[in-house]
Amino acid sequence: MDTVKLLEIIRITFPVFALLGLGNILSRTGKMTDAHQSFLNWFVYFISLPALIFVGMATQPFSSLLNTDFIFATLLSMLAIFLIYILISVILRLDKKIAVVMIFCTYWSNVAYMGFPLAESAYGEHGFLLAAVVNAVSMPIFVIVSFVMIGLCADDKKGSGIVNSIRAALVNPILLASFAGIAYAWVADALGFGAGGGASLPIAFEEAFWICEIILKNVGTMGLSLALIAVGGKLRFRSFGKNVLPMLLSVVGKLLILPLITLVIMKTLFPSSPKDVVGVAVLLMTLPTAVTVAVIAAQFKLDEEFTSSILAVSLLGGVVMIPFWLYIVL
Repeated sequence: MDTVKLLEIIRITFPVFALLGLGNILSRTGKMTDAHQSFLNWFVYFISLPALIFVGMATQPFSSLLNTDFIFATLLSMLAIFLIYILISVILRLDKKIAVVMIFCTYWSNVAYMGFPLAESAYGEHGFLLAAVVNAVSMPIFVIVSFVMIGLCADDKKGSGIVNSIRAALVNPILLASFAGIAYAWVADALGFGAGGGASLPIAFEEAFWICEIILKNVGTMGLSLALIAVGGKLRFRSFGKNVLPMLLSVVGKLLILPLITLVIMKTLFPSSPKDVVGVAVLLMTLPTAVTVAVIAAQFKLDEEFTSSILAVSLLGGVVMIPFWLYIVL
């Protein structure tokens, strides 16, 4: 066993899980209330992560953001797990509200709050940018798929709510920041003053851009730690109820089958992809189910206890599976 690689995995993963644990302790001891968590989530979602994503993408050459192999690999892997678990739900004859949660929990990764710090810690700035690409392209497509599935099992009165939720998924600040960063990089490259370009701006503009970049990076970097503390504060371990089998199937799909499919797709369909691109793709698909699904379950009156059990078990499983997959791809 490679001791150096194991130490590297500990370096990457321990700070993330330590902050999650800190958030859980603060919440359970009453030091972080629901109001505190709500503020942290608002700050990270609307200010911190958008700032970090925008500046990270805007300061890169536009060509470096168009990694089609990476985009197609993540989309194909999520499509594969989606189809597999539809088949499983049909075979098991699951209740549609249980089935829809089981299915979207297998591919709805916690890419925003956990993906950015892990990808950056493992693969540096390039890893962070690839995480931003998944947030900007791959995840929105399958978030929309999730809302369509929810619409099939939600009450008829929720029809307009589905439309509003899909609209919100398309205009969320993380997605808009990604698009804005891509657009800025494209314009900067086209005018010749982007990263690697030959043109230069007047010194006053360059200094102003530099100051803005520093501010945005500081605000964004601070938010990564706050995000993990907020997620840890929301984690609760409840009774698994009567749906143990679909819960376990969903977690296995999320932490084992999805990253395995991603690795196979990258190695077979895109064999020339750099090692870091393969690694980030597998890592992001290995992440536990996003905490967002609990909010979605509550909003559309799905099984909240079932959803919470998936969140808790997938996070606990992630403590083992994230280091396992990192050992495979590093």
